[in-house]
Amino acid sequence: SIVTAAGWSSQDHVEAAMMWIISQREEAEEARKEDEARFSSERADAEMMQRRKEERESEMMSSDLQDLLGSIEAEIMISSKYFPHSVILQSRPIRQIFATISSVNDNAKATRARREVLRYLKLEKKATDWYGRVLPYSFFQHSSKPRFASWAEKLLQSSHSSSEQISQQLMKECDDLERALYNLSEQEEGGVANVPKVFLQAQRDAALKGLPTKETREFDDEIEILEPLSSSETKPSPKRKQVEVIEIS
Repeated sequence: SIVTAAGWSSQDHVEAAMMWIISQREEAEEARKEDEARFSSERADAEMMQRRKEERESEMMSSDLQDLLGSIEAEIMISSKYFPHSVILQSRPIRQIFATISSVNDNAKATRARREVLRYLKLEKKATDWYGRVLPYSFFQHSSKPRFASWAEKLLQSSHSSSEQISQQLMKECDDLERALYNLSEQEEGGVANVPKVFLQAQRDAALKGLPTKETREFDDEIEILEPLSSSETKPSPKRKQVEVIEIS
């Protein structure tokens, strides 16, 4: 409010009141401009992040399988370019099955399969981003890996299995993992916050069986030696070995 000053005429009061109103209007306008600038900046940042996400997705969808799944060179495992810490991709049979369903002659089916492979690997990464590397480990190592590896055996041993069936199974695995990560009904109290029930149960089961419940790998680089090499084998091969696929008759 305007404090009445001694000796002011009514005209002075009106002028003071109008100056105060104008100053308030200018401050409000300045605040509006600042809000608009902030909103515009935030919108631009969000659009840039979305653009980068889409570019990354497109890059992974069209990448070589060696970059996507990892490869082996002179008994040395080269980790995936996009998912270097994946527990699932440590398994050779799983890399084979993922490569197989992503390489079928039907382009539409191959694209759908690769999208599900990516979906699962991104969910695995999200699990470790959200809950750390220890809690989800038993689920991926002792629950998912054996189940996925069995798919490769079925493809080799049974003429009734097909890459399409494997893709459908992988889609179900993605749906189940997505529910575990996002649905509160699929979670329980884990000490600090709610965590997926399947992670806790897999960890308990592994502990009861005496299985490791955390990784022992080091992540200083993206190269893992699978077996000790003799002095005659230390020279790496000049070309990376292609990711193996399972021949389907």
